Formats: sequence, structure tokens, C-alpha cells
Amino acid sequence: MTTQITQSLSSEIASRAAAMYGGFDMGGLMMALPNPDAVLKKLGRDVEVYRDILNDPAIKGAVRRRRSSVVGLEYGLTQGNASDKTLNLCQQTLANINMRGLTRELHDAALYGYSPAEVYWSKGTGKSGGLWLPERVIGKPPEWFSFNHDNELCFRQLGNITGDAVPDMKFIMARNDATYANPYGVADLAAVYWSAVFRKGGLKFWLRFADKYGQAFIVGKHPRGTPDSEVNLILDSLETLAQDGVAAIPNDGSVEILEAAGKGATADMFERLLKYCRSEINIALLGQDQSTDSSSTNASAQAGLEVTDDIRDADGEMIAEAINTLLRYAVQLNIGDNEIMPTWSMWSDEDVTDKLATRDEKTTKGRRTTNESVFSTCL
Repeated sequence: MTTQITQSLSSEIASRAAAMYGGFDMGGLMMALPNPDAVLKKLGRDVEVYRDILNDPAIKGAVRRRRSSVVGLEYGLTQGNASDKTLNLCQQTLANINMRGLTRELHDAALYGYSPAEVYWSKGTGKSGGLWLPERVIGKPPEWFSFNHDNELCFRQLGNITGDAVPDMKFIMARNDATYANPYGVADLAAVYWSAVFRKGGLKFWLRFADKYGQAFIVGKHPRGTPDSEVNLILDSLETLAQDGVAAIPNDGSVEILEAAGKGATADMFERLLKYCRSEINIALLGQDQSTDSSSTNASAQAGLEVTDDIRDADGEMIAEAINTLLRYAVQLNIGDNEIMPTWSMWSDEDVTDKLATRDEKTTKGRRTTNESVFSTCL
């Protein structure tokens, strides 16, 4: 029996406008979807709060290494089944764009969850043949934007905090693990926010502890019944002794220097807290916690300078999706909607070299390599 196609099979049933969640009418709530980020909800702030922790040396270093690993990837177009005309248009689309700079801006999506970029289109003349091409593409702060109940990107204009949906083909956007339930994506800085706060607080108390217990205590002794005025003079002399190493003490008084014993365990506690927070930051942003401090081995120090391949490749795919959206817009504006698209992608040159080496090892195993086979493989 053939199933009859009905309207219900092609229309949306589970939508926010029709949903009841936790006893609340989702369709009757505010137009802008709130960001479900747990840290932002706790603080009552926007994603701009994450910019404050970028000054933490551990976070700044990890972000720089992660971003550099992506910016250093090779990139390019693969024609596939696309026509030469479509491929040529895509090449012209990318010709005037600073790809390294755009890659850096779109990579902010890994930190904040999403990163919109505005496309400035212009109609060319002369060699461009009147094509609509992007003159520039500029990343914009994510806190300027929100999403509505249709998961559309909205610009929050002055006097309109919910914002209006942006025009079609005007923006591209990179998003980190975005879903229907969370169009804002996942901000990796959320995973290190509290570690940064605890590091800052722990360092503050560690400095205070070091100032208090890092030097010996100087104790002045005076005979019983010494007037307060003379006691104050002795205290002043002890302060001078602590700072300058020189003091005048009465003949019947004495000075004793006491070392701060038993405080090493407390100092180690602060150090362990700071190292733990740094380890959590490295795990969240780099995918590994290999140390780069003075006590680490050379192997672990070298590993600590790297970003795991899966994180780097995922960041590259996230950026490639946004670039391919830009190319699709250009093709729709200049050719049509039904064109087969070439694919823009990012890859590591090391991965290609390893694959070729593995292939060559398998194909030449047990057989002699001729000059003809070498030239046919490499050229």
C-alpha cells in the first residue's frame, strides 16, 4: 500500500511558535531568542564579557596558538562537477578578499560561538563584466546580533534591542557547533571563564601571601614598663631595618629575626591552583594539557605548543562553511540558483604529505620503482 503524501509531511509541526516548554507559551515570549550559554545566564551579561578574560596570559597564548594553527592551513577551491563559468566566478569572488584576515575574524566563532561578517557588494565594470562581487567582507562584533524564533540573524539596532532580521546575502556567519535549539553556537571561552577568574583571584592572594610570608619576621624586645613613646621609636627602627637593613636600637633592647616556618604547604596550594586552572584552559582551548613550564620534558613542552588536529580541522571546516556560503551568494546573484558549486576548503600540508607517503609505501612495496612511475605520480 502506497503511503499518501499529505500536507503534514512537508510542513513544520514542532516550531517555537507552537511549542509549550515547561508550561510557558514559547510563541508569546520576546522575539529575540536568549543565548543559552550557562555562564552568560549566570552573569546576566552578553558575549562581550568573554573579551575581558582574553588578557589572561594562559588564555591569550592558547587562543593565539589555536588561531595560528588554522590561519596556517592551506586553502583553495576544488572544482568537482562545477562548470568552468561557475569556478571562474568563485575565483573572482575571492580575488579581492584578504583571506587570512577574514579567516582570523571568522575564527572568533570558536571563542564566542558565532561570528557574523558583513559583505559589501559592488557591481563591477570592465573585465568583471558587470558582475556583483564582494568589495570587502568585514567581521562584526557578535554582541551586536541576536537570533529570532526562526533562527534568523538579527541586527540589534539602537532603540531596538530585539533587532530585525538582516537582508538576504548581506551577511555570512561562522558558528561553532550551532543547533536548532542553540543557534548562537558554543563559546569555547565559556569553558575557561571560571578558570580565568580563579586564576586571577588565586594570583592576587598568592602575591599577598608572598608579601606577608616571603620574608623573615623582625621582632624587637624591650624591658617591661618601657613607655609607649619609646616602643613606637623601636617600631620605627624595625621598619627601617626591614627596608634599609639599618636601625638604631636601645642598649637594653634586642632584635630577633624569625623565619616564616611551615608556610611552604600553603604557598604550594596557591601554585597548584594556578597550574590546575592553566591545565583546564589548555584542555578546553587546545585539546591537550601538556605543560610548557620549566619542570616539563622537551617532548611534553613541544606537545604543549601544538593544537590537536581534530580541533584545528573542525575550526577549518567551520570557516570553510562560511566562505562557501559567500560563494553561493555570488553564484546566485550572477548566474542562478541551480548551479553546482565548487568547494572551498582548508587542509594541512602535512596531512597531504603523510597520505602521499603512505600511498607510495603501499604501492611500491615488493616491487621496483621506475622513473616512469615516479614522474607519473609526482607530476
